[in-house]
Amino acid sequence: MRNSTKNKGLKQAVKQIFQLNLLRQALFALLIMQISRLIWAAVNMKLLSDADFFTLGKAVLWGTFFDLPVLAYFFLPIWFWMIVFTSFHRRLPAVAKVLFTLSAFAVLILNGIDTAYSQVTGRRSGIELFSTLADPANPVAGYLLAYWFVIVGLAAVCYLIYICVPVHGSDLPFSPKENWRSIFKPLIVCCIWLVCARGGFHLKPMTSLQAGMYVPASVISLTTSTP
Repeated sequence: MRNSTKNKGLKQAVKQIFQLNLLRQALFALLIMQISRLIWAAVNMKLLSDADFFTLGKAVLWGTFFDLPVLAYFFLPIWFWMIVFTSFHRRLPAVAKVLFTLSAFAVLILNGIDTAYSQVTGRRSGIELFSTLADPANPVAGYLLAYWFVIVGLAAVCYLIYICVPVHGSDLPFSPKENWRSIFKPLIVCCIWLVCARGGFHLKPMTSLQAGMYVPASVISLTTSTP
């Protein structure tokens, strides 16, 4: 009888965790980044020609780990909105959808630019991608006109993302005036965010150079994430 009660309680706890908007949105964001990674790989397959199927799969899986800092920083506005302004979020769920879609669009546009740029450089871009885009000698407008169909496609994808963003699950409201649990749960989320932002418990934040610790050099570009 006790085991049955414990199992029922455990199932209920797991169900409540997976009903959290934050968790659902985090998983959705990771899925978007994995799809963008696969698109990069499909376009730049010649850079990965030396790797076998197992190595490619391993690189993709480790890529989720390297996506965690991107998840933490790029999607921070929506986490902040939903935790701190929970009451407004419940009345205006469309705001969370817009914030998520804008964050996803930023990730997709950077990955899209790098997908084409990698064909020239033969590798993933780093922070230099931003300086390249800001260079007056670089005709960004010309690229946008030449790849207008990509922009239209991204707009359609963003519309689908907006529709699919989960916002009707449960929340973790931050309300100091209520009981201690309303403060404790968001603090746990903040600690998880900090670990994700740093890429683990290392003394220094994770960098793309550390990908070589987990995968062969031939697939580091597949493991790392552009943003």
